[in-house]
Amino acid sequence: MKTNTQNSLDWFFATLLCALCLGLLHCSSTSSTTDTDDQEQEEEETTANESDFTPASGTASDGDQGAYGPWNLRLMIATSTDGSTWTRLGFLTDQGDVPCVIAKDGKLWVFYVIWRDADSTEGIYNTTVAAYSEDLTNWTFKRLNFTGSFPAGFTTNPVDPSVVLDQDGSTYRMYFTLGGEGVDAERGTFSATSTDLVNWTYEGERYVPDDDDALDPNVLWVGDHYEYFAGGLPENEGNHHATSTDGLTFTADDHILVMTNVSGQDIPVLFANGLKVGDTYKYYGFLNQAVGEEPQPDIRSFTFNSSDDTWTIDSSAVLSVDESSGEESTFVKDPGVSAHPDGESSGYVLIYVTAIP
Repeated sequence: MKTNTQNSLDWFFATLLCALCLGLLHCSSTSSTTDTDDQEQEEEETTANESDFTPASGTASDGDQGAYGPWNLRLMIATSTDGSTWTRLGFLTDQGDVPCVIAKDGKLWVFYVIWRDADSTEGIYNTTVAAYSEDLTNWTFKRLNFTGSFPAGFTTNPVDPSVVLDQDGSTYRMYFTLGGEGVDAERGTFSATSTDLVNWTYEGERYVPDDDDALDPNVLWVGDHYEYFAGGLPENEGNHHATSTDGLTFTADDHILVMTNVSGQDIPVLFANGLKVGDTYKYYGFLNQAVGEEPQPDIRSFTFNSSDDTWTIDSSAVLSVDESSGEESTFVKDPGVSAHPDGESSGYVLIYVTAIP
């Protein structure tokens, strides 16, 4: 016969055993939930770091072989510690043109016009895509998603990208070219915004001249306003030029024609992309020469004069074509520039265009 004390002890141990079991079950459930959450997060990160397409290799067969465009051009990489002397790193991708570059969260993002990918994927044709890398060697290629109502009477494939971080510090704005539909329709600059550099929301028209095309827009903040440049003018008229304090409304200035003397010949220079180097601002551009004319384009630089808001071309080319490696041919042009993804203390990165050999 059990005493009251024994009954109490039995009840105590039974209750303790039950509590321990429940605790173990709770721990097991919590651990399982945590493991599942960790796995889902890893899967999301893996998906985010996977390429959306495989870049094409070599020249496309359906481009105009008598001209140069993304179908027969490639992107190359160079780095610099001072923004003046550049060291080649090698090849990035084929069938790409008009790059711009921006560093975000330890990654270098390159936005460029693709002709086709390796699989001729629907929707990846003569439009803007992106590639990013942490080490400038291994690249992830991403499609871009554009939403919103594009303007009536214009194409809906953004090309010639120029991406800047808005002064709010969190929003990115892409300026790009849309062409008017129909014969002799004008082409101009429009914009979209993003916070993740993949999903973009169309904003509106930014610069569409009445009588001339505005192509390959590029925008740079220079301390108290944005500088805007674009090509599309006859060679003897230089670059479109405009300014803005908010990145939305641009005031057109006189065209800027910059000439440089090469081997006794005065050649116009196009502005391509700029960045802040130390305490000053620099733009990079290239000789505006027609196909077959000598000398073929090389890459030049400009320095900003904050006292009068003007640009002075530097004395010599910062990069010329080097065909000895078998990776470049004919010319180098369309430079896109950024601080290194590890920070400005690690230098700068230049993505440029050359003909596929």
